[in-house]
Amino acid sequence: MNTKNLFYTFSVLFAVCFISSTSVSAQDLLAGWHTFNGDTGTEMTSDQHAGITAIITGGASEAANRNINNNTYGDSAFTFTSESNSTGVLANTYSNNNKRIDITITNGTTDVITIDEIVFDNQLAFGADSGSVRISHLTGSSDLSDAFGGRLLGTISFTGGVFSTVYQSTITTSAMTDVELAVGEKAAFRFEFQTTGAALGVKLDNIGVLGTVPEPHAYGLIVGAIVLVAVMVQRRRIS
Repeated sequence: MNTKNLFYTFSVLFAVCFISSTSVSAQDLLAGWHTFNGDTGTEMTSDQHAGITAIITGGASEAANRNINNNTYGDSAFTFTSESNSTGVLANTYSNNNKRIDITITNGTTDVITIDEIVFDNQLAFGADSGSVRISHLTGSSDLSDAFGGRLLGTISFTGGVFSTVYQSTITTSAMTDVELAVGEKAAFRFEFQTTGAALGVKLDNIGVLGTVPEPHAYGLIVGAIVLVAVMVQRRRIS
């Protein structure tokens, strides 16, 4: 094999490996809900990454006739087909059980993944007084670590009596010290609603948890390129 062919071969190999290595991992929807089947208290995922299991619990009831059909999870870049029967989940501030919604995600893949963002759509359903939803990391139910006061990740505020505004919200985990979910580990988060007055009700839809996951096909491309070059070199030697 002459020097020119050898240079060409290894240039191709380098290019393939570089392109592959730049896409070894990518952000994906780990688990999401934008259809609810009418069961109060517990809902399994309506969309999920392969190997991920997740559950959402709490709230007051299913929120019928208040669809937020914008075809996305929060304001993220991920777009999915909205279901015609999407109703969302309703929370209110009458009691702790009704004003709290919890999400638990379990990593059933064979890789370490990271939890990046929680996205959701929310809309005031009733109430003349203002309020907010606090999104927190549930340390006691999670294998991740936060190591910051209050475990609070973010707060979304509502203006009392304004029922037409749909808030597309993204809450990041950047304040946490550990966002890597090892195989078999769980991550847990909570939505908790508060009001400055008597009570309020809020409908949530298109709830999603985004994370970074490895892309196995990239490794396959690298290995395949190496094998291809080895075959090419061997054939040159034989000829």
